[in-house]
Amino acid sequence: MSTAQRVVDWCRRHPALFSLLFSLGLALALMHKLLLGQTYLPSDVLLDYPLWYDWVSHPKNFDLFDVIILFYPHDLVYHQQLHQGHLFFWNPYNYLGHPVFADGKSAMLYPIRVLLNLVLSTHRAHDCYLLGHLTLLGVTTSWLLRRLRLSLFAASVGASTWMLSGFVMGWLEHEHAVTFSAWLPLVLGLLHQGFEERRPARLMVASLVLALLGFAGSVQLVAYVLLFSGFWGLYWWWQCGHRPALLLWFAAAMALPLPLAGVQLIPTMELVARCSRPPAHLEVLTAAYQQLLLGLPASLLGPDFMGNPVDGFALRRIWAGNYWTYSETYAYVGVMPLLLAGLGWSSRQDKAWRFFAGALVLLVIVPASPLWAIPFHLLPGFQQTMPTRLLMFIDFCLAVLAAYGAHDVAAGKARGMGSMALVAGGLCLAWLGALQYVVAHLRPFLEWMVRSGAVRLPDQDLAGANWVPAVVSAASAFYSWHNPVLWLPALWLMLAAVVLVCWSRSLFSRRLLMLVTLLLVAADPLYYAVRFNVANPVETLYPPTPASSFLQAQPGFHRVMGLGTLKPNTGMPYGLHAVGGVDSLFPEQISRFVSTLELGPGVPRRKVFNNQLFPISNAHSPLIDLAGVKYLLTYPNPNLPPDYRLRYGRYLQVWENPDALPIVWSAPRAVPVQDFETALDQLNRQGLDYRQQVLVEGLPAEEAVSTFAVDLEEWSPGLMRCRVEAPAGGWLVFSETHYPGWKAYLDGQPLPVYPANALFMATRLPEGTKGTVEFRFEPDSFRRGLVVSTVAALAWLVLLVLALRLTNRIGEPGSAQAGVAG
Repeated sequence: MSTAQRVVDWCRRHPALFSLLFSLGLALALMHKLLLGQTYLPSDVLLDYPLWYDWVSHPKNFDLFDVIILFYPHDLVYHQQLHQGHLFFWNPYNYLGHPVFADGKSAMLYPIRVLLNLVLSTHRAHDCYLLGHLTLLGVTTSWLLRRLRLSLFAASVGASTWMLSGFVMGWLEHEHAVTFSAWLPLVLGLLHQGFEERRPARLMVASLVLALLGFAGSVQLVAYVLLFSGFWGLYWWWQCGHRPALLLWFAAAMALPLPLAGVQLIPTMELVARCSRPPAHLEVLTAAYQQLLLGLPASLLGPDFMGNPVDGFALRRIWAGNYWTYSETYAYVGVMPLLLAGLGWSSRQDKAWRFFAGALVLLVIVPASPLWAIPFHLLPGFQQTMPTRLLMFIDFCLAVLAAYGAHDVAAGKARGMGSMALVAGGLCLAWLGALQYVVAHLRPFLEWMVRSGAVRLPDQDLAGANWVPAVVSAASAFYSWHNPVLWLPALWLMLAAVVLVCWSRSLFSRRLLMLVTLLLVAADPLYYAVRFNVANPVETLYPPTPASSFLQAQPGFHRVMGLGTLKPNTGMPYGLHAVGGVDSLFPEQISRFVSTLELGPGVPRRKVFNNQLFPISNAHSPLIDLAGVKYLLTYPNPNLPPDYRLRYGRYLQVWENPDALPIVWSAPRAVPVQDFETALDQLNRQGLDYRQQVLVEGLPAEEAVSTFAVDLEEWSPGLMRCRVEAPAGGWLVFSETHYPGWKAYLDGQPLPVYPANALFMATRLPEGTKGTVEFRFEPDSFRRGLVVSTVAALAWLVLLVLALRLTNRIGEPGSAQAGVAG
């Protein structure tokens, strides 16, 4: 027996082990720089920001800025809090305080994330998370396809296609996409097994996996996966005899995931209800999806035809004044899988094939049509989110259909391979012709790009006279025969055509053709994925700079603010409390307060910051003093009030604000106000002395008291501790965002907490106070969620036990009919 035959026989005997090794090998091929000690975090993006600015270098992929700006700073604090034995409920480092646990992307209770952060450093936990979930994705996809009775070769084609698909690769370093993509095939396989084998226990295990995704950090994808799994389950319930008993089990399985994840989702829903993110119009969402679909054919053949941020040139994907990043339109699965999906038409009698083919058609039609009004009006959250994440399911359906095509090709059942090879050859020539046309007519194309503003130069921030030369230079370099990313699609098409001809005419052995096909399926999307997902040396992760070191060395507790210099969240790794921030969800009162700070009183709601709070440019707002901003980070020669003092001056300067209030302080007079808007309006009145009064909501009458000494001892996530001595009592003001869950204690005894000064909070100390006052963030929504999750877990366990007993009865001789009826 030859070596090749022994390898094939081993793979057939150990399909699960082969799938694991294949998936791990493919994941390592993508993330091979881990072996060189680098990390898959885009820390080079920092070089484009003032605190670390490098005048020579530019980021390799600026579109991944969310990973290093939004997620990684939170991960650092999360890691620190875990090792101190705390949950990271509250973030004091941005937004003047933010309920970070409730954010839809926090994923702080996701078990794998918790475990990795307990045993590894923050960046290594991130890398192992990606590598592990990529491998899991390949294994679960292969298992699902094998369950659908496809060959090991076909299952490997499908697994490779899904692993390297545009959706997974475009969002890989964000973590949440690869998480949902890894567990989706397992959920579908368990549901299929439950209905086909009439095993309710499998349905309950699928329910548990869906609940796990409720902790994985994307409420939008949770909703999408639940819907897709629900339709898949109903389809197989009908195909497997539509027995009422199994439908009841399925209903229980689909009803339990959200309550099981209640400890995470209930705080999130509380924040969503208080969030400032406005709903979109149905017409805008459907039109945006239509525009996305118009570019989809070109993206499926050549993902970089409209540019790529790693090349420093990209065309905007515009609709209604907004544009998407490359990741949001990256749907590429590879040329060979696309052709195999077309050949999978031979499997149209297969029940699973019919579902995925139908799902693909509906995913293209429904979000771009008035039918999207159904989920838009009936399901929560669909009014605030673009349907571009549905590309996940388009790519998944294409991967499964490609696996069916590979199965038919290897089994000799595929019809039209010669015709498909001709189609590939024709597309190859058409692509080369289109490229030649663009290169030959580049000047009018450039004129259109400049006029329409359709160009993105992701690594440059240019304006005025510098813009046009930069566009001309970047476009000329990109749209050139010297740029391989433009003619590579023609090469992939030509190779695919040759492979299909070899299959149709049996020019080589079946094993060799399977190996070549699998290599082509993987190599094509792998090339683009390796380019897009950058790695960097570990030492480039938030290195100390002179300005950051100076700010860290300042004594006491205070806030800092950048005037166009301190990017959102970037002070967190240094322990700096900042005014700005960036996150997907935050309370509306924060956006109202900071918008007023930046734009002045009476800000129209249409101008209120909704999605992000970027660095502030207004240094003359009195709210800066109220927020405890003691230091401002600026460029040279800033426009500042005259009493500011320069404390540090190089390329970046640090100015001290002498009028900044302490973070916690005593107010001699409390003035009642009706609500947040009234308080915010009064705070902007000329002549108001913040140090002499505090505006308190819920106070029955004005109250004058004496001031007292306050010594702030600790200000950390979810906790403020200070020593006070107030013989006559008085009002203690804490300049942190008031949010449900904040509680005050005097030597362990509870005190009432009032909204104060519009955004902040205060408590009334009784006479004779001498001791320790603590403000702790102890959200009731977390406790309610914990109760809901506990009850749901008990219900799930009871149902699982019943399901296992029922499964055992089905397996007993002579009891199959009774088991099915039950």
